[in-house]
Amino acid sequence: MSKEYQVYVLENAKGRRYIGLSEDVDHRLGQHNNGESEWAAFRAPRYLLSR
Repeated sequence: MSKEYQVYVLENAKGRRYIGLSEDVDHRLGQHNNGESEWAAFRAPRYLLSR
């Protein structure tokens, strides 16, 4: 059974925003904050604005 994708918006401390798409937003947020995401690797920390 496949999951539905969710759109999410992240914002870092400098106000830069990132829009993403994931089946598991909580897991993906962890990847962003652990530096596993290329875009967000040097823009830490990130905060989830919405999903």
